[in-house]
Amino acid sequence: YESVAELTKSTAERMSQLRSVINSNGFKLVFQPIVDLKTKRTSHVEALSRLADGSSAHEALTLAESTGVIEDFDLAVLKQAIEQVEQANANGVRPQVAVNISGRSLQSNMFVQAVIDLLDINSEVRQQIVLEITETSEIKDLNVVNEIVQEFRQRKNKVCIDDFGSGAAAFQYLRTLDVDVVKIDGSYIDNILWADRDRALVLAIQRLCSELGIQTVAEKVEMPDQAQVLRTIGVDKGQGWLFGKPEDNLEKFFRKKRDSISQKELMEEKLESSSSTDQQASETASA
Repeated sequence: YESVAELTKSTAERMSQLRSVINSNGFKLVFQPIVDLKTKRTSHVEALSRLADGSSAHEALTLAESTGVIEDFDLAVLKQAIEQVEQANANGVRPQVAVNISGRSLQSNMFVQAVIDLLDINSEVRQQIVLEITETSEIKDLNVVNEIVQEFRQRKNKVCIDDFGSGAAAFQYLRTLDVDVVKIDGSYIDNILWADRDRALVLAIQRLCSELGIQTVAEKVEMPDQAQVLRTIGVDKGQGWLFGKPEDNLEKFFRKKRDSISQKELMEEKLESSSSTDQQASETASA
């Protein structure tokens, strides 16, 4: 096993590598669509970070959270997301992009001011940036963070609670933080087709959010039947492989004329339309 000295040295080396990745933009963003369950169109996308080799940055983010480097990482991701939104705008596409912000980062006055300054400088894209607060780090003073959240919202940024239900303080967050969107953690969606308890919990979250005027997004939607159940329950939007895997082409999701829940549904609609047209033609001929 590693001694304390060896563990400390290893952590320091990994922190140095992580800072190097951040400072050199040694990561990239990929985007996953979030779809309106009623219209089946892309509402917005979430920016997800990947290392230069395409692998997930989850381990790097965990280290960043535990060592305090997360503020620099969050800010670097936000900068890159803004750049890509500006490029998309220049190409005639106006995407809305959700960017993750750690609860730990929001407790830093320097970080909050840096975000405000960055968004002020890029005011033309401000309303296209959604800030998703992650529950990976506990927020110690929710009232102070809520004041920050309201400042962002007054400046026309929507704010979302990410992975709702994954942490012990989920309902305390919802009680104190006045936000626009709640993303229901994917663990509740996994078994929603056959687990009555999970389905009841999702319904309860949806009803509570509806009463509070908050939109809901279900994570990890992978099957059409899951989407149908969520639509019936009243969840507003869905995210998951059913709608699209993360891709580096931000504009792709907003150039389509129609974003559907499944190719099967599109085919069924085409067949129904064709059948209806044939029937009308037959009736006209008979007349």
